[in-house]
Amino acid sequence: WMMMGAFTYNDTKAFYGGPDVSYQDPTNIAQQEGRQLGTLNTRWVAKLSGMYQLPWAISTGGFLNVREGFPFYPNILTPTRAGGLGTASVDVYPIATKRYENLTLFDWRVDKRIALRGSSRLELMATVFRWIWTASYNKTGCGN
Repeated sequence: WMMMGAFTYNDTKAFYGGPDVSYQDPTNIAQQEGRQLGTLNTRWVAKLSGMYQLPWAISTGGFLNVREGFPFYPNILTPTRAGGLGTASVDVYPIATKRYENLTLFDWRVDKRIALRGSSRLELMATVFRWIWTASYNKTGCGN
C-alpha cells in the first residue's frame, strides 16, 4: 500500500498604508483594508491519495481533493463619474466575507493485471472521476 497527504494554509491580507496614502480610486479601500488579498484565493487546500494492492493482482486507489470555496464578490457598477473617472465597481460586502461552498472531489480507480506469454501483460482498468463532487457555483447565492 501507499499513501500521501498534504495540507496548505494561506491568509495573505491587503494593507493600503493608512489615511495619508494617495490612491488612484479609493472606492473600496475601506472594505478591502486588512482583508484577504486576491479574487481566487482559497485559504486552505487538503489532498490525500493512496493505493492498495489486493490479492489476485488487483489494485485500487483514490485521490481526495478538498478546498475552501472561492470568494463571492457581488458588486454594483456605478454610472460614469464626473471628471473622466469612468465607472467604479462598488463592493456589496467586504472582500472574502462571502464564499462559494467548499469543494470536495474524489476520484477512484481499480485495475487488474493479467500476465500473458513472456514479458507481455494485459491490464484492465476502470476509473471513476468525481465520484464524490460537492460544490455549487450558482451566482444567485453562495454557501456562507
